[in-house]
Amino acid sequence: MKVTNKIVSIIMTVLLFLIVLLSNLQYLAFNLNFYIHEFDKYGVEYVTGMDRSQLSKVALRIQDYLYGKSESLQIDALIDGQNQKVFNERELDHMKDVRKLFKSGFLMRNLMILIYILALLFLYFRKEDVFYHTYRGMLFVILFLLITGTIVSLDFNKWFIYFHHIFFDNNLWQLDVTRDRLIQMLPEGFFSDISYVTVRNSIITYIVIGFVSFLLKGKKNNEIGL
Repeated sequence: MKVTNKIVSIIMTVLLFLIVLLSNLQYLAFNLNFYIHEFDKYGVEYVTGMDRSQLSKVALRIQDYLYGKSESLQIDALIDGQNQKVFNERELDHMKDVRKLFKSGFLMRNLMILIYILALLFLYFRKEDVFYHTYRGMLFVILFLLITGTIVSLDFNKWFIYFHHIFFDNNLWQLDVTRDRLIQMLPEGFFSDISYVTVRNSIITYIVIGFVSFLLKGKKNNEIGL
């Protein structure tokens, strides 16, 4: 019984870790203000020839496409004063793969939430202190993210390439910054920043969850005389 409870608590920790991480990533991926901040930071207006209003319009199309609100990524925009299509065929094909990845991510996250709730109920009806398990789990998660984040930040480009080799079975992601507007709009720095902010926000979330669980765990322990 104790072994089963331990396994379930470990599964819960892993699930909560991924749920929070994916949720924070989703928030930024569909946050227009974050895109605008990144456009300003990397001088995207000068690189692409699109002003802020045009960039915002294209960013919204990217978000709608990835979320499934739009069936086509292609969009017209004023580029260097001329109305023209923003993306080429290679970029469109790559984004089809990215869209599939997002769709799978949404599905996995929602499925993990369901499994997490079931695991939580399992431990609750076993009269386990779920807050104690959550508190301990968050300590390990925070330590893991701090170590992993530090390692990745030392050479983000290397891990960024590993990511693409793992999740894509073609080389469509290898775009040319001199001509492909997708990578001009979303340079590697954008992904480095979104990764950093996602991890930072997730650590803050884990700290809050861990702290609240610690407080509730203490009350539970007093009730049962531990």
